[in-house]
Amino acid sequence: MRDNENVLIGVVLVAANEAFERLASLGLMPNMILYLTREYGMQTAGATNFLLLWSAVSNFTPFIGAVLADSYVGRYSMIAFGSVASLLVIFSLISRVAALTQLKIPH
Repeated sequence: MRDNENVLIGVVLVAANEAFERLASLGLMPNMILYLTREYGMQTAGATNFLLLWSAVSNFTPFIGAVLADSYVGRYSMIAFGSVASLLVIFSLISRVAALTQLKIPH
């Protein structure tokens, strides 16, 4: 009976995580469209297409990771690789932003 309770807790936690992730993603979209149109001067249709493409790519990459993990790499190796890759991307973005603080977006 204890195993069933652990599975139920896991299912609830995963479902809650997915719900909050979806809420954050959907809440970000209108703000990003406004930012891209006002600050970067993009057309509304272009900004919407850009964000829809970004959403499609970010929703499809877990599928690619799952196929690679199941077929070729292995679960734990893929998790380690994804964690290191994410960390390197974050450090790269932080260093680029820090190096380019003097740049201004033209209005």
